[in-house]
Amino acid sequence: MDPRTKRNIESAGAWFVGAYSQELYTNLQRIQNEPLFKRDLIQRTFEETGRDSKIGGTTTRVNSLLSIITRGDLPDALRYVINSRMSQGNDASYARQAQTFLDVLTY
Repeated sequence: MDPRTKRNIESAGAWFVGAYSQELYTNLQRIQNEPLFKRDLIQRTFEETGRDSKIGGTTTRVNSLLSIITRGDLPDALRYVINSRMSQGNDASYARQAQTFLDVLTY
């Protein structure tokens, strides 16, 4: 795996990669071309997840995942999430989401 991808996963959080890869991948063109769409997506995600104390943390998560996607490393990142310890813990649903989306990407 590209070391940048590993760093991006760490910055985004493996749970975030599992939970939001499909949404960001599907909306990549709008995110890249419509700043208001990206801002609204970050705000909505910040409010939905409740994991970050400030919106800057969610912005970092989104930008890190976007870096993975635009580099073409999403399949590797999803495999990392699927094979992580997270797949056995409280965030196991995110690992299942990663598997489902990987199956769609590699079909």
